[in-house]
Amino acid sequence: MKLQITAFAAAAMVAAAFPAAAQSTVSAHKGVITTTRTEKVGKRIDKITCREFLSLRSRFQPQAVSYAVGYTKANKPEDAVFDVSGVDRLTPVVVKTCQTRPEETLLQRIRAVLHRL
Repeated sequence: MKLQITAFAAAAMVAAAFPAAAQSTVSAHKGVITTTRTEKVGKRIDKITCREFLSLRSRFQPQAVSYAVGYTKANKPEDAVFDVSGVDRLTPVVVKTCQTRPEETLLQRIRAVLHRL
């Protein structure tokens, strides 16, 4: 009984340490307290500006471009296949065009680049 009360008190202290925006799950099993934290982070892809895109580490920019291209082409079954090596060639072009217009959204710039290709 004392172990259960101690585990509950410790779990309550751990849960109180997380901000309200995070969703936490605390469980105790055989004297071991486990905490799982899920936090909603990020922004919808259609709301990301070029300025935010440019602030990403360069190694993550191709992933963002790949996701955005997939998002852009989601309603076009004929474009369902996307060349992965094309992302490596497309990313520097998107970076350059985003540098000229940082206030526009990433999707606007990607659509403009794809339209020119």
